[in-house]
Formats: sequence, C-alpha cells, structure tokens
Amino acid sequence: MGEEWNLLELVQIVLKRKWIVVATTIFAAILAILVTMVAITPVYESNTTLMVNSSKTSSLGDIASGFDIGSINLSQKLVVTYSEIVKSRIVLEAVIDKIELDMTYNELLEDITSSPVGSTEILKISVKNTDPAMASEIANTIADVFIKEVMRILKVDNVEIIDEAIPIDHPVNINLKFNGAIGFIVGIMTGLSIILMLEMLDGTIKTSDDIEKHIGLPVIGSIFEFNSESEGIIVHENPKSPISEAYRSLRTNINFANLDNNMKTILITSATPGEGKTQTVMNLAVAMAQNDKKVIVVDCDMRKPRIHKILNISNTSGIAEYLMDGRNIDDYINRMYNLDIDVMTSGKLPGNPSELLQSNVMKKMVEFLEKKYDYVLFDSPPVVPVTDAVVMTRYIEGAILVVASGNVGVDMVKKAKKSLEFSGVKLIGSVLNIIPTNHSKGYNSYYYYYEESET
Repeated sequence: MGEEWNLLELVQIVLKRKWIVVATTIFAAILAILVTMVAITPVYESNTTLMVNSSKTSSLGDIASGFDIGSINLSQKLVVTYSEIVKSRIVLEAVIDKIELDMTYNELLEDITSSPVGSTEILKISVKNTDPAMASEIANTIADVFIKEVMRILKVDNVEIIDEAIPIDHPVNINLKFNGAIGFIVGIMTGLSIILMLEMLDGTIKTSDDIEKHIGLPVIGSIFEFNSESEGIIVHENPKSPISEAYRSLRTNINFANLDNNMKTILITSATPGEGKTQTVMNLAVAMAQNDKKVIVVDCDMRKPRIHKILNISNTSGIAEYLMDGRNIDDYINRMYNLDIDVMTSGKLPGNPSELLQSNVMKKMVEFLEKKYDYVLFDSPPVVPVTDAVVMTRYIEGAILVVASGNVGVDMVKKAKKSLEFSGVKLIGSVLNIIPTNHSKGYNSYYYYYEESET
C-alpha cells in the first residue's frame, strides 16, 4: 500500500505477480511476429551496380579540361553526377514506358535509391517492390535506359554494368527475429507497468505498517501462511515450527497488554470471512494452555462454524442449545485432553443467532466461564457482514481483530474497527495473518533458527 518501495519490495511485488510479466511477454512477442507476417506487406529489394570509367569516353578530354585532377577523382565526381541522372524524370519515365509500369514518376522515384559505393567509381542502383521479379526488372531497365541517356546527353560511353539485378525473395521490411525481440521487450515493460499499477491501486492491507498507519491498531501478532488443513493445530502438531513461535509471541503480547486489567474474556474476530480467525483462536488457545493456563474456546459463529471440523468432534449439542434451554453448562463442554483445553461448539445452527448472543443467558454463561477459566476465547462471525460479534461485546472484556495479508481492504478493516470501538469493547490489537512466506526473510530466519536448534 505504500507509495514508495525499496529494491527488495519491488522484487517481491514483481515475483508475487510474475505470471503477468510472463503472459504479457509471450503475448507481445507472438503478436509482433503475427503482425509482421500478416499485416505487413513484404517489400523486396534488388540491386544493380555500374562502373563509371573516365578513360572510356569519346570527348572525355573536353569534360576533364575544367578539372585539374586525376582520372580517378574525375570518375568519382562523375558517379555523384550520374546518381542524380539515374533519378531524373527523363530516365524514369522512359523506364515506365518501356516495361509498362502502372505507376507515376513520383511513385517510382520513392522506390529507387541511387548512390556511389563509398569513395569508389561504382554506382549502385536499388529498387524496392512488392514483387521481387519486378524489382529486378525495374533495376535492370533503369541501368539500360541510364546508359543510353548518358551516351545521348554527354556523348560518352564510360558506364558499364558490373552486376545485373536478380530477384531476391527475402523481404527487406520483415525481420521476424528482430520484431519478436522488440515484442518481447515491450511485453516485459508492459507486464512490469501493469504490476506496479495494480500494486498502486491495490487497497488491501499487506504489512504491519499498513495496519498501524491506516487502521491505527497495534500489531500484536504476525502469522505466516501455512497449510492449516494438513497441519491441524500447528502449535500442537509442530511446536518447534516458526508458525508455532509466532502464536507463542501473540500469547506473550496479550499477556503484556493485560498486565493491569486481568482480562479473561477475549473475542477473536475479523472484518470479512476467510481471514483465518478460527485457526488463530485454536492455536492461541493451545499456546496459552502450554503456558499452564486453563483455557476454553467457545464457538459463537452460529452461521458458519468450523471449530468442530478442525477438532473432528460432534456438533449436535453446543452453545446454541445451551442458550435456548439454559441447562447445566458442563453438559455442553468438550474436554480436549490431547490439547489440554476445553471447547464449546456452536451446536445446531439457529435462525436467530444475534438474539441468542445478546440474551441474559449468554451474559450468565460468560460470567460463569470467566470464574472457571484463566482465558475464555470466543470465535465469532466476521464483523462487517453480520452484527453477531458486536452484540457479543456487551459481555466481553477485550477483542482482537485478525487481518489477512493482501486479502481485505483498508475500508473494510476500518469499518470493523469502528463497529467494535462503538460497542465499547477494548481493542487489544490486531493480528496480521496469512503472510506470504515466499521470499520472506523473517520466515526463513525463523526456519533456519529452529532447524539449527533441532540438530
């Protein structure tokens, strides 16, 4: 989201969307080649060369009398003069008439180049045409007509044909390799421009700095992305992983934020769905239990509950049933001995979750759990789509906002924060979640540190 990037950030931005550069490069290169082959009419060039010899002339002495120079210099000067005669109207119109060309003098003149070859006595005549055979025929006809006109005008016979023009079937205006290379370069530049434009227009939160700058919340946890389905509750399954250490750091930061308040009831929520709040709740709970704390997790997401799926336990009876019948709360608590935590699942999905969550029974339940446990962690629906999380805060002391990196816009998070603040709950801070591990220096540092510690 920043307007300024250092070199490392630019590299990471490009690598994140490298497929755009690959796609635009391939497309531009192929397009350049196709345009070259299909849209450009091939033009062929044919050349004839003539030798201007000052010694072979009937009245050359008269011509040379005005020049106190050698015969070679004279021939070179004649080549320059003759190159202009080649393009004269009298020569080209005679060529048009001789081979019956369907073009005017000016049109033919555009297709002709006549010039000396370096500082030699050789005159080169080049003709371009869409037909290679016609290009060579025009060039040879120009040479013939030119020689005759020189003899007629100057009364000299000092021009000889060295090489006659021949048809050449390689067009001079088409270079597939060159045009493909140009398309390749243009594609790379276009792809990079698109990536930078998308990055500038991207209003999502990606870094801790984004949260602190645009949302005004402290970041109390930074969790890298991981395969939650295969890893399960990673703090339990792989306690020495960098992800587990990140959850333990989150636990420590909560403790520091709670030094004076003895806060026990904490709501973990997010602005929108899919930001990883449920995984955060479960891993944080296990991390707290590993620190000799008595912890219970309450699944208050009675719209799309997931905790029972993560734990692979029944969800036929949970908080929804308790709130509706108010019987013994212990009947609805599941003891997870392997994780050393307790869990209340959501139960069957009710039609009125918001009403249940703001009932007096809910208030009494929170008060009971607060006395029994060191920490009561509540998983709730996202704040922006529904009001469930906000109405719950009437009985809860603190809230943590989970923000998925690159997944949610600033406006959404601001809206969620405003709703929670308006409810009066204390916002402990935010957790930047699902941070991409690709090219992440922090993640690799953690990884190597733990690899070293295990050896």
